[in-house]
Amino acid sequence: MGLDMYAYTIDSNLIDEEWETDCPVYKFARRAVGFIDLTDDEVDNLSEADRKAYWSKRFDADNKAKEKGIFDPNFYYWRKFNALHGWMSDLYFAKGGTDMDFNCNTVRLTLDDLENLMLTAEKGKLKPTEGFFFGKQVIEPEDLESLFDFAYKAKEQIRNGKAVFYDSWY
Repeated sequence: MGLDMYAYTIDSNLIDEEWETDCPVYKFARRAVGFIDLTDDEVDNLSEADRKAYWSKRFDADNKAKEKGIFDPNFYYWRKFNALHGWMSDLYFAKGGTDMDFNCNTVRLTLDDLENLMLTAEKGKLKPTEGFFFGKQVIEPEDLESLFDFAYKAKEQIRNGKAVFYDSWY
């Protein structure tokens, strides 16, 4: 186990501007290809065969959204880059996020956010963040290289009509 960190892109016209945090990105991507998610209660009430069919169709919708270029759940990935996670956590709360664990929560990144991230890193102000699953408390040069690579690519995606979201799981 450990801190796994992801960045997603999705067509920005599928996301309302108010979705700064906790956006159900996968759900919006599936809806764009005609799949409507059921509630947990609705899934629980399905027969075993219908539940299996539902999860299969949901998986197919995820793939269809990726194939159409609507959604990229694999835009960027980091492992145990806890200083970046700490910065994203601060951003999440600044944008109104309320989950104190900041685990499996999304935060939307804007051009300004990405500029601020790069400036923070350039000034050496990214600080390691402690957590049981977060790894060592050192920022490696390759961590910073990946941060800048991500920021440049994310800015290009935003300019090309995509929304960019950060998410993590630990």
